[in-house]
Amino acid sequence: MHFYEQVIRQGLSDHLQDSILVACGTGGDAKILRSIGFTNVTITNLDKDRTDGIAPFTWKREDAEALSFPDGSFDWVLVDAGLHHCASPHKAFTEMYRVCRKGALVLEARDSLVMRLAVKLGLVPEWEQIAVALTGAGLRAGPIPNYIYRWTEREVWKTLESAYPNHAHRLRFFYGMRVPNYRLSMLSPPKRVATLALSYALKAFNLVARRQGNHLGWIAYKTGQLKPWMLPDGLHMRPDYDIGMDPRKYSGYRE
Repeated sequence: MHFYEQVIRQGLSDHLQDSILVACGTGGDAKILRSIGFTNVTITNLDKDRTDGIAPFTWKREDAEALSFPDGSFDWVLVDAGLHHCASPHKAFTEMYRVCRKGALVLEARDSLVMRLAVKLGLVPEWEQIAVALTGAGLRAGPIPNYIYRWTEREVWKTLESAYPNHAHRLRFFYGMRVPNYRLSMLSPPKRVATLALSYALKAFNLVARRQGNHLGWIAYKTGQLKPWMLPDGLHMRPDYDIGMDPRKYSGYRE
């Protein structure tokens, strides 16, 4: 089962009637969501030519880094390996979180020590020249090969805390390991053998060290709760919150 489908089934199987927005989407997203049973789906992409296979879902041309929808327009917002095509993957993620009501589900590559080693050995790419050569879709769906931005759990957390510091967040992570069979034929014979050996060794290793795989998925849930130091309006800090010092003693202080 595709890791994307696996995470959706594990995380959203009880929400088939909810509204779904897909960022950086294609007909591949539509196929998986149809097979699971979702019906209220809007698929978006910056590329005008990616409408094949979308029906019966809605298609809309959208920039993932500047979505046109109001806050909380959809129950869930999904993306599968699309953030690394953005000029600012963090901005796209925070836009997804802004327009969701319940949560945002993301699948991207994980920045593990093993993956860094594989990049250094030339076994996996750091830029997507191959994707551009085959499909023409690189940075922001254009002809420039994009950098493959890989994430860590800590970075996901820091991104949310920076963008929405007044809200309490809850994250659920998923891990996977996939052998890149489609790229093996593109490598030289020595690299093909090395990549295949490393991939299968990692699949076994991944059973006990799940974070060393090449796939990272997460669902960022909107809890509806504010940080304990925020007033109910969500815009101001509580004047009575104990910050461990008396601010009146530093009335002229400037950071």
